Amino acid sequence: MPALALRVRNLRACLKILSDSTRTDTSNSYLPPSLRHTLTATVLSLSKELRNAHIPPSDSFWQEVVDMFLGTVQRLSPRDGIYVYSRLAWLRPPLNPATRRRAHLIGIRLLVKASRADAKMPRTCVQHAWFGLKVLGQPTPKNTTPLIRSMILMNRLSDAVMILSWHIIGYWEHGKPPLSRSIMHHLMIQMCVVDRVLRSRPPRAPGRFVSSSSLLSEYLMALSSLSHLLVEMYIPLVPANKDDIVWLIKALSNVEPLLRRNQHERKLNRSLRNALPKWLESLPCGRPLPPNDVESVINDDRNRGSISEPSRHCKEDRAMYFIPPLSAHAYNTLIDYALKRARKPEWCRAILDHMTRQRSPPLTPDSITINILLKQSTHWRIPSLGTYALELGSGGDVVSISQDTPSHISTPRLLSHLDEALYGQDYHRICAIVHHIRDGQLRCPSNVHGIRATSVVLRLYPELRRARSRPGPLVARHPLVYAAAIRLANEAGQVQLALRVWRLGKHACISDRLPVAPSMAAAFMHVLIAAAMRSKRAHIRHGRVRNPQVLQARIAALQEYTWILQHNQDIGESQPMAMYAPLLRLLQLTGRTSAGKDAAYRRVCKDVHAMQPQRLPKQLQKILKPRTRHQYLRRYP
Repeated sequence: MPALALRVRNLRACLKILSDSTRTDTSNSYLPPSLRHTLTATVLSLSKELRNAHIPPSDSFWQEVVDMFLGTVQRLSPRDGIYVYSRLAWLRPPLNPATRRRAHLIGIRLLVKASRADAKMPRTCVQHAWFGLKVLGQPTPKNTTPLIRSMILMNRLSDAVMILSWHIIGYWEHGKPPLSRSIMHHLMIQMCVVDRVLRSRPPRAPGRFVSSSSLLSEYLMALSSLSHLLVEMYIPLVPANKDDIVWLIKALSNVEPLLRRNQHERKLNRSLRNALPKWLESLPCGRPLPPNDVESVINDDRNRGSISEPSRHCKEDRAMYFIPPLSAHAYNTLIDYALKRARKPEWCRAILDHMTRQRSPPLTPDSITINILLKQSTHWRIPSLGTYALELGSGGDVVSISQDTPSHISTPRLLSHLDEALYGQDYHRICAIVHHIRDGQLRCPSNVHGIRATSVVLRLYPELRRARSRPGPLVARHPLVYAAAIRLANEAGQVQLALRVWRLGKHACISDRLPVAPSMAAAFMHVLIAAAMRSKRAHIRHGRVRNPQVLQARIAALQEYTWILQHNQDIGESQPMAMYAPLLRLLQLTGRTSAGKDAAYRRVCKDVHAMQPQRLPKQLQKILKPRTRHQYLRRYP
């Protein structure tokens, strides 16, 4: 075969030129483009000849070619050696155990040097080194585990996930040894830390690492690779009683703010946005393998007479039989994503149906599921979903949610659900039911058969009755429950009832030496705003000039604000930032002069700036935004 001998002779000459023209030190020298192109063309021509030559694996020809390449790699710098090593992998030569061991050690050494932080090599060098190691060295998880750990600690997340993906796919497709679960746990911790750093604004104090565009790119590429494994049913690998997959679902559901900072990578952004919707089409069921007997014959026309044998190579079979089913925590995260992020109630119905009917064994929605459904049904005005959630909490049979679910529940039934939540000491359920009543079943002129706000508040706080028969349940003293009760009374227009609840919460903070919760303080300020607005409209309607109720609301707000500052300062807690936006709005509404000339308004603004918060709420940013003279004249003519 003269043509093959000629190609080998050209290859030997090319490798000799490379060895002579490159310094044999550890610097990152770069091969001239002419030599790179010559080597690539020589390897491609040799590969073409080898496809037609049919040389047996035991022939000494292969050993000669591999020795030429590996000897040249050892004499070159790491960057040039990676290039030559990857070109040897193009030939895919058959190797004996000794030569494969040598190629494996050389590949590991090149990969370690390429992944070092001080090497400053591009990501393509790591990819080329890993490609050569896969083909020539055939590493096992035991060989690459230390390297993956070091890559994760150096925040080379995309490279670490690239190696992890190869091991996971090899486990499912080729029956190779499984990957250590501790590696996935290690990756989870580092990904969560990086996600927290990327979302911190402004950047944190100098430490191990800070947010940057390169870190964002690494994180998104790693997340995209993990989402591909998730969609193709290669993960989770952990049993159903573990929650190692929940962090990935949360990262994919909350990735949208990070994608807005990465607009130039459209293909990557599209894959991350479509990952969870694709995965929801076929969630893992965890069903037992069917018996391999005559009764398991598939009866459809296409495969009539063939025995059902689920395969690990088939995506649908992995989802049906081999992948462990999801935990209740994972289902709750998916329901929250479908309602809060994607705003798709039909996805929520599909997830609930899979959870209660298709999963093996089926799961019953827990209290967290019911609270999520109640909260989101109130937020998105879906009364049927709230009714379904309340009936789930009654302990009856689990039924599938549909469009025919009634949108309202009877008043005695709803109040009994509230009593059950009080008895169960579940303040999340209490708040969700109170919000559901406030937004859908509160008595008003348009809903005369609704529930009175007094009935709900006195159930929560029986000490507000005139008889003062008994103290209320301890769970009702939670700040979120106080805030929900204040908002309910405010929605019903019962300002005095809302103020009584506020005073009750205030005394609880004093007696227990607890800080005033931001939600409770904000709800109280909103009550005063609503009272001032109603009083102002009534006085304008009757043509009156003096408005003592507006002045009383202003005085009450400033008095309670002063008390909150003093109380939180005495117990060593920070001030509730959520109360400043409604307080400033109230001062703007009730002031007799422009906000810039109002002494109380300037004092509150000065208090906000004195706290030096890292991030202000959006409503507070709009209020504190400096206005031009024209804007002041338009607002305060």
